[in-house]
Amino acid sequence: MSRKYSNRLISQKPFQIKTSGDFIEIVNPFKGLSEEKIKDITGAMSLDAKEKVPLLKNELIELIKDVNPLGLLSSFVTSSLTVVDGEKGVSIKDSKIEIPQYYIEYIQAIFLTLPLEQFNYKSKTKNEVYEKIKYNLDCIFSINMLTRFDGGLRSKSDEEKSTFLMRILMQGQTTAVRNWGYYTQVKKITLELYGHFNDELRENFGFSVENVVKYFDYLIGSIETRINERMSKLRIYYDFDIDCLRNNILSEIDANEFMDITGSDIHDANKETLIHSLLIKYMNYDDLLFVFNGLQVSADTNIAISEINCIQNYFSLERGQLAGVNREYLTLDNPVWYKPLIKKNQDEYYCFIPQVFFSFIIPIFDDLISSFAEGALSDRKGTYLEGKINEIIKSKFNEAVIYNGLKWTLDGQQYETDVLTLIDSFAIIFEAKSGKISKPALRGAPERLKKHINELIVSPCIQSQRLRDRLFYLNENLDVEDDLTKKLGEGLRKIKKVVRVSISLETFGAMQSNMQNIKDSGWFAEDLESCPSMCLADFETIVDVLDKPSFVLHYLSSRQRVESEYNYFGDELDLLGTYLETLFCLEKSDGKTNLILTTMSQKIDDYYISLESGVRIDKPKPKVRKIFMDIIEQLEIRKTYRWLELSLLLNNIHPNEQAVISGMINEMKRNVRKKWRVSGHVNSVIYASNVFDHYGFCYFAYCNKNQKDATSFSEACAHESIDIQGRKLCLVVGKNLDDHNVAYNKLALYGDSSLVF
Repeated sequence: MSRKYSNRLISQKPFQIKTSGDFIEIVNPFKGLSEEKIKDITGAMSLDAKEKVPLLKNELIELIKDVNPLGLLSSFVTSSLTVVDGEKGVSIKDSKIEIPQYYIEYIQAIFLTLPLEQFNYKSKTKNEVYEKIKYNLDCIFSINMLTRFDGGLRSKSDEEKSTFLMRILMQGQTTAVRNWGYYTQVKKITLELYGHFNDELRENFGFSVENVVKYFDYLIGSIETRINERMSKLRIYYDFDIDCLRNNILSEIDANEFMDITGSDIHDANKETLIHSLLIKYMNYDDLLFVFNGLQVSADTNIAISEINCIQNYFSLERGQLAGVNREYLTLDNPVWYKPLIKKNQDEYYCFIPQVFFSFIIPIFDDLISSFAEGALSDRKGTYLEGKINEIIKSKFNEAVIYNGLKWTLDGQQYETDVLTLIDSFAIIFEAKSGKISKPALRGAPERLKKHINELIVSPCIQSQRLRDRLFYLNENLDVEDDLTKKLGEGLRKIKKVVRVSISLETFGAMQSNMQNIKDSGWFAEDLESCPSMCLADFETIVDVLDKPSFVLHYLSSRQRVESEYNYFGDELDLLGTYLETLFCLEKSDGKTNLILTTMSQKIDDYYISLESGVRIDKPKPKVRKIFMDIIEQLEIRKTYRWLELSLLLNNIHPNEQAVISGMINEMKRNVRKKWRVSGHVNSVIYASNVFDHYGFCYFAYCNKNQKDATSFSEACAHESIDIQGRKLCLVVGKNLDDHNVAYNKLALYGDSSLVF
C-alpha cells in the first residue's frame, strides 16, 4: 500500500479537545475532612434541624391564623405565574417563580387542619407577613431533610449508606417533584388507559374519566383567563403619569391599606410600586379568581350538573376536615394531592391548584378503579403499556419488526419477553412494568422501596440480560435450534447489537436514574448489568425529541454506559438534555465526582410547555454538525445492512469536536480543489477520540480526476489511525468533491468490527 498520502499527517499538530467545558466544577465543601469530622458536622446540623423544624411549623401556624387563608393561597398562586411570550414561548429559566407548588399544597392542607373560628377572614395579608410566611416555608422545606440525616450517620456499611441515600432521594422527590409527563401527554395517557372503565366509574362514582379530566382542564383554563383579564386592566395604568396614577389608586385603596400592601407611603412611592399595589389588589386579595359554581361549570363544559356535583363532592375537602391528620406527614402524604377542591358552600368550590390533580392522576384513578375492578385494572395496565411501546416505536422505526409477548425456553424453563424489536442489526429488548408504586415506598419505607425497586428495576434487568445472552449464544452456535431460532428466523442471524430498556407506566423518578446507588445498596447482584429504566412518558419524549432511530439507539446504548460509569443527580429528561449538548461523549469518570444535571432539561421543558401554550418554538435537537448529519441521513436513506452501527459510531464524537473537525474538513476540501494534482497533498482529516480510546474517524476528499486513487486514500487513512495512532477501529468516509448529490461516496470500517458493540 502506498504511504505517500498519509506521510504528511505525521507532521500535523495532534488534535485534542477537552470536553470538561460541558460542566462547571463545584468543590465539595467537605473535601479534605475526615469521615469522623464530617459526621460531627452533619450530626450537629441534624440535631439543630430537629430543634428548629417544630418551632418553625408552630410559628407558621400562628402566622396563618392572623391572615385570611384564602387570600394567602390566592397571593401564593398569583406569585407563581409563568409568563408566556407570544413569540419566544415559555422560559422556565426566566420565570420568577417565588412559591413552588408544593408550598401551596402544604399551606392548603395546614389551613384545612385548623378550625374555622381560628382565622380572620376579613384581614388582608400585609407584605411583611407574606414575606415572613414565605421565609418560614423556605426554612421548613430546606431544613426538614436535615432532620433525617441521623439515619445516615448511623449507617456503617456502604450498603447501609446507599440505602439511606435512596430513601432521602425518594422522600425528596415525593415532597417536591410533581410532573411525570407534559400536560397534553398526561391527559392523553390517562384517557387512553382509564377510559376503558368509564361505564363502571359512572355506575360506582357518578362520573367518567373524560369528564373528570375535562372538569380540571376547565378549571386550569378558567383561572388563566381570569388572571389574564385582570392583567389587561392594569395595562392602561402604564400610560398614566405618576400623579394621575396615584389619584386613581387612592380612589380604590386608602393610604393605610397601601402601606400595608407595599410597606411604602403612597406619596413617596414610585410608579412601579404604585402599579404593583394594584396588581396585589386585583390578584392577591381576590379569591374569586379561584371560585367555581357548579351550574356555571356545567353550562361551560356541557357536563350534566349531576355529574359535576359528583366530581366536586369526590374531589373536595371541607374546611376543618383534616383536623385529625398528623401535620408531620403532610410533606410526604398530603390529602390535598388527591382532593384539591375546597368546599365553599353547597354550590361553589375553591380550587387554587387544579394542576395538582394531573400530577397525581395515576394514583387517583388507580384507587377509584381498584375499588371495583382491581384485577381488570392490572390486566389493562399491562396491555396498554405494551401497546403504547409498540405505537411509539412504530412512529419513528418504520422498518422495525416487533414481537409482543415472545415466549421462549431455556433449560426447561419458559420465559416471556414483553416487547422485542428488530431493526437492521439491532435487537431492542423492552421489559414493560405496569405495577403500582405504593404510598409507603414513595415515603421512603425501606422494605416497600426495596420491593418496588426489585419489581420495576432489578427484575427487568435480569430478564432482559437473560434474553440478550441467549441471542448472542444462538448466533455464536448456529447448529443450536430452539424456540427463538424458529420464531425469529433470519432476523436472529442479523443481530449484532442488543439494547435493553425497562419501561414503567408510573415514574419511579430518582430511583430509575440512580442505578449506581441501587447497586451499592446490595439489592442488585454485582454481576448483573443494569439497563436504562424510565417511565412511559419520558420514553415517548425521548423518541419524539431525538426523532431518528440512530439517535434514539445511540442515546439508549450510551445511557447504559453512563449509568454504569458515572455518579449523577438528575431525572431522565435531565439526561436527555445532557445528551443533546454532549452526545454523552463525557470524559472518563474518576469515580468520585458527582454530576449535577438537574437543570439540563430546561430547553426540553420550554419547548413542550410553549407548545401547550400555543406557541411554536424550535424543537431541541442533538448538536450535530451538518457534515455529520448529512452522512447519517444518507445512511438512513440507503439502509444497507448495519447502517445503524455506523451511525452510532458517528455520534461518538462530541459536538465541540465535530465543530472543529468540520472546520478542518472544509479547509482540507479547499486545499484538495487547489492541489489535487500535487503528490502527497493534504486530503484528509484524522480524528482520535479522547473518550473512546479504541475509536478513530477519518474523512478524505478527492475529485473526478483522481477518483481511481480513492481506495488507496481510504486505506492510507486507516493505516494512520490503526497502525500508527494505535486505534483498533476506524470509520473512514470519502467524498468526491465533484459529486454534489450525496454526503459521501465511500464509507468503510477498518479494524476489529466487534468493537462496534
